[in-house]
Amino acid sequence: MNFTIASAIGLIAAFVLSLVHLAVCRPWRFAPAKCRLDVPRYGVIELLVHFGLAAGFLGLMLTSFYPVLTGQPLHGYLLMAHVGLSPVFYFSLLGALIVWGEDCCFSKADCDWVTHRLKDPLGDPAGSPSTGRFDPLQKSLLWMSGVLGFILLVTMLLSMVTLFGTHGQEVLLTIHRWAALVLFMLAIFHGYRTVLGKPGGWTSLITGKVSRGWMERYSPE
Repeated sequence: MNFTIASAIGLIAAFVLSLVHLAVCRPWRFAPAKCRLDVPRYGVIELLVHFGLAAGFLGLMLTSFYPVLTGQPLHGYLLMAHVGLSPVFYFSLLGALIVWGEDCCFSKADCDWVTHRLKDPLGDPAGSPSTGRFDPLQKSLLWMSGVLGFILLVTMLLSMVTLFGTHGQEVLLTIHRWAALVLFMLAIFHGYRTVLGKPGGWTSLITGKVSRGWMERYSPE
């Protein structure tokens, strides 16, 4: 399949699926009552890591998929911006793996959480088994992001040398593109879950704090 068409389909599908989930599950039904944000959710380092990931992700997505979707080559200032933003994303991703790696280890509780949500996908999240700071979807995203980020980094570095010849560089670029598309689709859905899927959670990305009701509903420890 032509990568331009696949990119358009993939990115649109990520947005559409998020909107479908929003319409079907209606997460605002379970939004906790507004009250004081007095429960720490993220520390300063975690906020910086998350900001770096968000900034790097948005920058790389715009500089890479804008020319793809418009049928233009990635060159000039867009290429310079893409390369310049790469370290921001990769160092932030490494920081995320270090900071949240322990919290994202899987356990039997995650299996119980998945089983419960499959039985009652439209039910109140407050009834789900406790899985620690993060739920299984958030944990999976971290590890998948780490794997995809590693693939992106390796393919980018290897494509800059001629060890594998012209054909090898084309193969590496193809792998790089498809890995980036999958990562961006996952990030779009994650952004939806953070902002709309868990009402009130977006404030934690700014202040590092959430309400006690939000913590009890979405992240009981």
